[in-house]
Amino acid sequence: MDRFSPGLISSGAAGFHPLFETPSIRRAFANVEHGLISEEGLLLAHAALRELVLKANVDQMKSYLQGLPEPVVDLLVFLYFRIVDQFIEGTEPTLH
Repeated sequence: MDRFSPGLISSGAAGFHPLFETPSIRRAFANVEHGLISEEGLLLAHAALRELVLKANVDQMKSYLQGLPEPVVDLLVFLYFRIVDQFIEGTEPTLH
């Protein structure tokens, strides 16, 4: 998770989101708002997050994300923004 906190999360707090394109962000929030989340999707997103943090740089992370199903990416976008919000609020992100 160290790659996320100092770089990606602090960049996200400043409004720069290098992993996700604006259309993907909009789609993700629309799908989450409409309750299009399954237990299977959550499990896949959890596994994907564990793989994602092992990537050496943003380009490798973006490449990895491109190979994932949209519902999994949507959940990762949502989780990313939750972590950014927690960072902005000054609390320690809770990841399990």
